[in-house]
Amino acid sequence: MSNVLVTGATGFVGTYLLELLTKNNPEKTLIGWHRKDSTSPSSELASSSSSDILDSVEWHKVDILNRSRIRESLSEIHPQEIYHCAAAATVHGSWKNTAAALKTNVYGTNLLLDAVREVSPDSKVLIPGSALVYKTSARALHETSPLEPVSPYGVSKLGQELVAKHFLREGLSIIITRSFTHFGPRQASTYVVSSFAKQIVQIEKGITPPTINVGNLDAKRDFTDVRDTVSAYEHLMKKGKSGWTYNVCSGRACSIGEILNLLLGETHKNISIHVDQSRLRPNDNELLVGDLSRIKTETGWEPTISLKDALRHLLNYWRNVL
Repeated sequence: MSNVLVTGATGFVGTYLLELLTKNNPEKTLIGWHRKDSTSPSSELASSSSSDILDSVEWHKVDILNRSRIRESLSEIHPQEIYHCAAAATVHGSWKNTAAALKTNVYGTNLLLDAVREVSPDSKVLIPGSALVYKTSARALHETSPLEPVSPYGVSKLGQELVAKHFLREGLSIIITRSFTHFGPRQASTYVVSSFAKQIVQIEKGITPPTINVGNLDAKRDFTDVRDTVSAYEHLMKKGKSGWTYNVCSGRACSIGEILNLLLGETHKNISIHVDQSRLRPNDNELLVGDLSRIKTETGWEPTISLKDALRHLLNYWRNVL
């Protein structure tokens, strides 16, 4: 019986990953780490489409910044596979709290990998990184493209990669992703696509006036449904090569404005648009689109959920919970 650990297991990506692993790996024991100051897993996952996760996962309270607790838990479970999803994930918030992004993403990863080296060196580790480590480019980004992040969050994720490379030299088995924009139900409304969907539903239900607040609509991004994203992680754990980085993306660029228009096409309400200056970032990538040839060639993975279906799924989620 093999043990699989998911750090940050009650987060947005972590819950979807647990759903997928529960479905595809019934023979494995799943262990989920969550912070001591987080709410209980039962309340975090109350809206999960797979309620049996609560019963099938072994939960450990582990703060990724607590060295002794990390080692204690690893010593107990000796996982064969580790998905390191614990992270400070907000780009916009990283401008206001750079220290938190650096501490969690860089120092927290260092604590985890140092403990893995000492306690469970045979574990295979997958670290979901970010496409925001890349230098701005007018072309699709390949894993060999230049690196030059433009936000504190991007800097923290590049630091995370450098930490991982240090431990690769120490003999650990580590795969790093550069994940592009992903979204879906249960994502916080501080993220752009979820924000749009929630605001539209609030207008539909008469909660707010028929005006939607937006930031930069011209920026182009590579969007993927979170269910496709976690599927990529599972594919990489099985078939990815240690020491390699992999883009997780669709290979297609779509502007934020196009996303908004697609969402507005799903509602019967007439909605006006207001540019909210507080939603604009001090610095931003105008285009961020990936080349998925490496992950497709190495693992056979590619997205299967269309953008329209993913957006409709998100809208219907907010319609059910508001």
